[in-house]
Amino acid sequence: MTISIHLVSIPDQEAVTSRVVHLPADGGTIGRSPDCSVVLPDHTTRISRKHAEITRTSDGFFLKDTSNNGVSLNAKALQKGADYAVNDGDIITIEGYSLLVSTLVVSQTSQSAEIDDNDTPTFTLNLANDDTDFLESFSRETQPKVQQRPHYSSENVLQDDPFSSDPFEDFSENELSKFEEVEKTLEPLPLDHGELENNTVEFLPINQDNHHIVSSLQQLIALSEKNHDMLQNPSFQHDALFSALEQTIDTFLDEFSPQQLEPQFDEYMGSSLFVSKDKRYWRIYRKHFERRQQNGEFRRHFKALFIENMQRSGEKS
Repeated sequence: MTISIHLVSIPDQEAVTSRVVHLPADGGTIGRSPDCSVVLPDHTTRISRKHAEITRTSDGFFLKDTSNNGVSLNAKALQKGADYAVNDGDIITIEGYSLLVSTLVVSQTSQSAEIDDNDTPTFTLNLANDDTDFLESFSRETQPKVQQRPHYSSENVLQDDPFSSDPFEDFSENELSKFEEVEKTLEPLPLDHGELENNTVEFLPINQDNHHIVSSLQQLIALSEKNHDMLQNPSFQHDALFSALEQTIDTFLDEFSPQQLEPQFDEYMGSSLFVSKDKRYWRIYRKHFERRQQNGEFRRHFKALFIENMQRSGEKS
């Protein structure tokens, strides 16, 4: 049995590389650290580096809260350090993230039963006691078959056909006329033009639901025409692309700002009084940058931001 995490909702200011994460067979971790199985970016740093842990036992999967700000399972807060069973369809809430748990049972194919060679009968051909003459049987099979001619009877050829006579030839026309159906003609009713002029035409009230349907259809037609114009005009696509690119670059550069990185590096500093703070910041930042670059986190983050801004620019236009 395997487990996967679906990111149903994420904060507006955050971006993730994938909304579906498949955990290993023995479980995984959830948190802000890039080393976690499910990475949840958080600019507010309310999510711990290792916020929660999912483990697997013989009884199934269990969730443990290892954070400082808490975890909710199906809208119920969990006690820190305790194990809670998670099932298919459960919702895990961590700050602004909603995670859907999905479990999949992997069926194991049963191995085919082996056939015992001792139980299978052996093929034997005993020709010593066989009195069959193969040449005789072959000659009998090769003899041509005599085709039988169809048998036709020449009797009663000139006899009258019982179905050729008319069953009503003995009846007279007067007797047959009794059984004929009379066609009824409908005569038009006379119309009085004076009554038509005096009568007023009544209009039935229109159902109010039709107005909503008509307005929805008009909005759908306008949206389809707008999308068609954008596809036909490359300048719209060019403007939307550059607008999304500028927004992505601004958001991506915020990741490297000192104001954004300083709270994260304060966690590494501790209370050291004999080491220069600036030098330690530079050494920590260098290690932090090299690790994120080797893991490919910058590329994934930039692509995710770019795709998200492309979708937002398409909705605005």
